[in-house]
Formats: sequence, C-alpha cells, structure tokens
Amino acid sequence: MYKIITILFLLFVCLRLAHAQPVSASKQACLYYANGREFLKTRDFSKAIIEYREALALDKENYILNSEYAFAFYLNKQFGNAAIIIDKAMELPTADESVYQLACQIYSAKNDLKLAKKSIEAGLDKFPNSATLLTEKANLYWSYKEDKIAINLWQKSMQLDPNMANNYYSLAIALDTNAANLARTIIYAEVYILLEPYAANTKEMKMLLLKCYIALHKQMFNTNSSPEARKKEADNTAENKYLRILKKNKYIVLGKLNLENITTLRKQAVENWKITQAENNMPALLKYQDHLLHEQLFEVYNQWLFGSYFNTEQYLIWQTQNQTQLDFLYSFFKENKLQLQ
Repeated sequence: MYKIITILFLLFVCLRLAHAQPVSASKQACLYYANGREFLKTRDFSKAIIEYREALALDKENYILNSEYAFAFYLNKQFGNAAIIIDKAMELPTADESVYQLACQIYSAKNDLKLAKKSIEAGLDKFPNSATLLTEKANLYWSYKEDKIAINLWQKSMQLDPNMANNYYSLAIALDTNAANLARTIIYAEVYILLEPYAANTKEMKMLLLKCYIALHKQMFNTNSSPEARKKEADNTAENKYLRILKKNKYIVLGKLNLENITTLRKQAVENWKITQAENNMPALLKYQDHLLHEQLFEVYNQWLFGSYFNTEQYLIWQTQNQTQLDFLYSFFKENKLQLQ
C-alpha cells in the first residue's frame, strides 16, 4: 500500500506542476526545487531533502515547496519530520488538494488515525467536491478495515468524477466475487480495464473479471443461490439488468465455460440490451462493447481479455498469428477512450 500511495502521489504532483508558471518567484529557489525533484526521481531522498530545505529558506510560504519537502521526508520514512512540515503546508491559504491528501497519508503511515481523519476532513471542508480527497478518505478507511464506509466513499467519489479509474479498481477489489455484488464487480473490473488497458493492475482486473464469470456460471446452474443475492438481482440498476440478461442466455454456456462461449454470451447480452432496454439507458460499458462489435473487434477484445487465462500456450500462438488484429484493437483503445460521462 505504501508503495502504491507513493507512486500515485508522485504522479499527482507531476501533473499539478505541469504548467509554464515557475514554482517560485525566486530563481534560486526554483533551482533548488528542480534539483530536489531530480533527486526524488533517482530516489536519493536525503539529497532531495537538502535541496528542498534550501528552496524553502528563500520562499517559506510556498505551499508546493512545503508539501514536496514533506513528501521527501515521507519517502525517506521520516514520518515525524514529514508531519511537522505538512502541518505548516496545510495552514497556508494557497494549499491545494494534494497537501491534505499527503497529510492523510503521512499520519496514516504514523498509525495516527485521528490526525489522518482530521487532515482529510480539513481538506474536504475546503474542497467539498473533491473526488481526489474522497478517494483518499476511502483508502484510509479501507486500510483500517472499515470496508462499508470505504465502499460508500469510493462510490461518492465516482459520482463526482466518473472517469477516475482507481475508484473502479478499488471497488472491484472490495466487492470481489461476492454473490450479492457480482453484477457490480463485473462492471467495475471491466470499466477499469478499459480506462487503464496498459496499467500494472490491469492483469489483476482481467483475472478478477474471469473469476466473476466463473462465479456467475456456477450461479446460473445453481438454484440454491442466497436470498441476499436474489434481492440484489431484483434491484433495478443497470448492473443487475445486465446480470439478468446474462443469466437469461445461460443456454450459451451449458457445460464448461470457455473462451468461445463466454465471448458469445457477452455478445448476446449487448444485442439483447439493445432490443429489450431503452437505448438512452444503455451503460457506457455496453455502448463501448457495441462499438467494438460494429468495428468487428469484439472477438479480438475478448481474446485479449481472457485468452491467456484460459490457455496461455494457445493464446501465445493466437497472438503471433493475429498481431495485425491486435494492433487494430490497440489503435481502437487509443482513439476511443471510454467516457463514463
């Protein structure tokens, strides 16, 4: 978790600072700052701390310098020093969302749940519609095994920013293949895959998606499903409508689940939705799948999703023989980013 948080926050800082404006009005402070960032990239945190300290001596009220100084201490696992610096950064009127996000992470690393909560709540008081801070709060509660609270917070964050991929990943992991939440996990896992087709976590989501279809296959031919699962299915959400359509086509997957029949099942579900549901209510994921069908890339897409998990050797052979089609699929991903809103 520490490693993931570190990478995500560093990426956030890089994006925040990708602008033409200098970090400080002091040219010398900017030079120290640039040196500090280079040392961060090479993971020489002690030298980065020295450079940031020199920069701050020239521009004490700069929230970027303060937060990255704290971040360098955090990366060096000097959490006490990091906390002192980030507290100062939070007091600055210019402090942005990333300052409160980092404060939460620092106090969480110190195992100080009270101050971690206080930091993130202070950020949400200042930025009440911040999907980033809601996600951070969810991560905090999840790390302390407050699963229900975390799930609700990820969902609230998703409503504020439907295209934030990490919420779908976290929710899919949290819900897993639980029978009562299977429909949501199927949707969340595949949405994450399409938002981040080349991310480090994509393989994990592909495997989870297949596990969901295996669990669904068992459900389809098991009349003793739990009352909780049946109640969830009765909910008139898009996810459960999709699940019911999949189950109505269970004749396609009679016998053992394989790549061919899972692809046919998913294709039939898209076609059935178009026939039985209002077109304007079609979820973005199914619209995307429909687009893949229209471009004759749906089978290739399903090979890419599941092929290596059904039979690695056969998939490698298929991959070699169908590289042109795969290149078309990769081009499709690049030119047709899934948009949830």
